[in-house]
Amino acid sequence: MTDGTAPAVPGPAPRGTALRRPAATPRRRALLVLLLALLALGATVTVRPPDAPPLYDGLGFPDEPYRWVSPPAGQTRTPQPPTPASATIEVSGGVSGPARAFSGEQGPQVAFAVADGAFTAPAGTTAIEMTAVPEAVPAAAPDGGVVVSNLYRLSATSGGTPVPLAARATVVVNLRADRATTQTVVVSAWDGTTWTQVPTRQVGTEIYAAQVPTLDPVAVVRLDQGVRATVDAPLPSAGASAGAGPDGGTGTGSSVGDGGIGGGTLLLTVGGIVALLAAALVVLRRRTGDEPG
Repeated sequence: MTDGTAPAVPGPAPRGTALRRPAATPRRRALLVLLLALLALGATVTVRPPDAPPLYDGLGFPDEPYRWVSPPAGQTRTPQPPTPASATIEVSGGVSGPARAFSGEQGPQVAFAVADGAFTAPAGTTAIEMTAVPEAVPAAAPDGGVVVSNLYRLSATSGGTPVPLAARATVVVNLRADRATTQTVVVSAWDGTTWTQVPTRQVGTEIYAAQVPTLDPVAVVRLDQGVRATVDAPLPSAGASAGAGPDGGTGTGSSVGDGGIGGGTLLLTVGGIVALLAAALVVLRRRTGDEPG
């Protein structure tokens, strides 16, 4: 039953009323967030120096217990043995290429890298095999300290024949100590009779980096309380004229550092990513909430 009144017909929207756009679909919002995340990831890669050794202490990936070849007193042998790091270095026109390698532990115990032209390749050489093999620590202790890692023997061969480093070339090595410490720590080379300290910089909680000019075996030495290193730690930007970080690094003639990305830069970058994603989500939620469903 009706009262005889015709139903009202909606008229045009009042003048001055803005037409609202339809709400963004979940798919469009997800694509936008993904795009912003990719841009943020690209920014992170950009600020990381191309010649920086690896930063092992990642978020959510704690290092496993140290794997000893021969555990020292007070240490236990792990079920799994330590692993070597190895790389095949291509040679073209008598010039060796860049290479990097990591051992297989969770929190690699050794990593190394070389740059273009790091080796004097014999005529006809097409590839060089480089390795860092863990060995038991020698009985001879370093003066004023104790070895707190395996000894890692570096070698480079072609067809079983040793290949020497080129003049003024170096190898960047990263070594993990058995645990973190507040005492002074140095990477030291072992020539079979004597330990020689190498300029060392800490690049992780228990990760130490050095540029070594020889293929002598190396290990991490924790100095006794109050004992000072006999070599100065390199500055973050210091480096040899031919070398590379374990990420593949640079070519001959570039200045190479032997440390990881600075903690301040890393924190700023991560903070920027979080802020960017948070801002994008807030904008999207407000835009969706302001518009009719």
